[in-house]
Amino acid sequence: MHFCYFQSDVSRNEYFPKLSQLMCAQGLDAYRKNREDMYQVLFPYMETAIANAKRLAAKNEGKTPAESAPGTEVYRLVEKLKPYLLEE
Repeated sequence: MHFCYFQSDVSRNEYFPKLSQLMCAQGLDAYRKNREDMYQVLFPYMETAIANAKRLAAKNEGKTPAESAPGTEVYRLVEKLKPYLLEE
């Protein structure tokens, strides 16, 4: 969601290479699980992620979470926490 709108249901095996591809295209180096600088890397793309997640949520409106693949509601939490988040 941080780099593009994505509405395809993909497995974890497909997701990590796709994320690495998108990050490398932005000059951010490849994705690695537990990457210590991930917050700093993704912070500038937060508003894009929120907008894309809202678009996906609108597409999934009326569906159960199980039917919403993919689907995320994390943006709701991030919007609540935004006033407390620090830009590093």
